[in-house]
Amino acid sequence: MGMHFVNMALVTDGILDATRPEIVIYEPLPNGRLRLIGADYLVLADAWNATHPAPPQLMGQLFHLFESPTASDFRRSIHCMSGPGRTILPARS
Repeated sequence: MGMHFVNMALVTDGILDATRPEIVIYEPLPNGRLRLIGADYLVLADAWNATHPAPPQLMGQLFHLFESPTASDFRRSIHCMSGPGRTILPARS
């Protein structure tokens, strides 16, 4: 599953850029270091729809559209876990 690091500035900007993923995923190694194992893309529907007439696509791949969460929904469904020198936003529990 890995550790997911979310860049909220990119999540809320309404832009998809293959060179700037909103989420990067790392695997913790036995020596305490992290290895990059993946990336994911996330755009909020409200932010996207404000400046784009068509559904989001990235390199020809269509995105699924879901309603944007409210701030209170986000706070209820995402919680922070802290580790040595890092903050991790895990998936919904």
